[in-house]
Amino acid sequence: MPAIARSDKSFSPNKGLALVVGLPQANNEGNTSLVFCIEALEQGSVIGPPFSLHNDEGRYIWTNDQIRKEGIERGSVIEFERKGVLGPPKTYYLKNTNEKLDIDSVIPQLQFGGSRLYTGEAHHGIKDAFPTVKISEKSCLYQDAKEGSSPGCALINVSKALLVDGRINFIARLGENCSLRNNCQRVRSSGIDKVHLQVQVPLSEQDVGNCFLLVNFGEKPTTANYSRYWGVCDAMLLKNECGEGCTTERGSKLSAPNIPPIPPQGGHPSHSNLEETEVPECYEMTSCPHGKCVIINNKNFNGHPEYCRFGSEHDEEALGRLFKKLSFTVEIWNDLDAYKMLGVAREIAAQDHRAFDALFFIVMSHGSHGDTIWGVDGISIGIQGLMLPFKPIKCPTLMHKPKVFIMQACRGSYSESNAGPMHDSTLASGTTPQEVDFLLACASAPGYCSTRLKTGSIFIQTLVDVFKEQPHSCDLIEMLTKVNDKVIKRSTKVEEAYSQPSIQVSTVSHTLRSKLYL
Repeated sequence: MPAIARSDKSFSPNKGLALVVGLPQANNEGNTSLVFCIEALEQGSVIGPPFSLHNDEGRYIWTNDQIRKEGIERGSVIEFERKGVLGPPKTYYLKNTNEKLDIDSVIPQLQFGGSRLYTGEAHHGIKDAFPTVKISEKSCLYQDAKEGSSPGCALINVSKALLVDGRINFIARLGENCSLRNNCQRVRSSGIDKVHLQVQVPLSEQDVGNCFLLVNFGEKPTTANYSRYWGVCDAMLLKNECGEGCTTERGSKLSAPNIPPIPPQGGHPSHSNLEETEVPECYEMTSCPHGKCVIINNKNFNGHPEYCRFGSEHDEEALGRLFKKLSFTVEIWNDLDAYKMLGVAREIAAQDHRAFDALFFIVMSHGSHGDTIWGVDGISIGIQGLMLPFKPIKCPTLMHKPKVFIMQACRGSYSESNAGPMHDSTLASGTTPQEVDFLLACASAPGYCSTRLKTGSIFIQTLVDVFKEQPHSCDLIEMLTKVNDKVIKRSTKVEEAYSQPSIQVSTVSHTLRSKLYL
């Protein structure tokens, strides 16, 4: 029988790949540049907000000679490492992989909304991205240094844009009129020509269109007396740029080389394989062990004892015993920050699962709106960010095998106390698996609470009870249906006992193609 293995955290989830999206000019002499990137989760996929890359000397301003020596270009895929103890970690360059990605492929992946680590992060406008930034009478962007540190950088969606006299004048999706110095060396106006960017009209509120500007405020105040941070345009993401994207008032078009996408590597599974695969009535569960069960339990949150998830240790112990009995190899991880949670998912997905039949991935933490779960550092991570590494293209050894994700997410608040029930926030507000053979079970439905007691959470403890009773006579969907029925009944009794009428409803969404018996 497989033993419970407590992971030693020997790998480094702070290392990864990133796509270079901009190389703006750093000074008026033109011999230095900045390097802006977006993290690449897998081939052709980007996640998170843009960031500036520091060189091996620890500087964010690169000499152009350094960039040429490393062969870094827009579209290059580089390796990086995050470092930092106090404040946000800084990202340092490790090496160039000499691979390229198509910049156009980034735009459709961008989504509006903050703190989403499973997609590229973008914003409708200035106030959306930079709440403390002001717009001057001349439409410039600034923040007084006395109001805090640099606002940083962000991708802003625009509805109109014009390049003229070394500046870019644009209207953000929120209707803000702005005029910024254009440091983007790839698309510029020359002479007296005015260059109109051919910006597409978005079809809906969530449609990202085809044009984003990377607005950056630098790391230090830029005025003579260092009293203000001023915004500049350091990069431009314009789909079909300089093909059908930019037109001068004289009718000519700017030109620039297109960057071809990376060709797929041999052996990657495709959707065509699914059509050729005969679907059995039940998933095969004959190997011993059946597979891995990964459990992440975030109980203690850095510097915030009020957010401690009391009782979660009982959930962790109960799940460990259950899945050991069900013939799974159990790995338990405690108190991970957001990037380490992603790192665990990537590490497990990169392993060889050919000897296994299934995967269970269980996360217990605080959650928030937008289908996100907290790391112990307070940074939220999207559920999809944990599921993406297990797509067939990234994890081919789990292809055609069930991958089950169970999320017990709670949000600490002033209403929590050790004497009574601790209420968990809604979590499942729309996330569904994007590939076949996935199942996602969440402790709560939109508008409902999820309750945790000193003895553990109602959802996890009920799930353990049902799974122990009928693992072989009922398939997984049937068992989760029974879990929901019992959760509703148990939560009603608990809430009535504390005069807080509220019902907890768990949810299940899946793309399983066969029945799964444990």
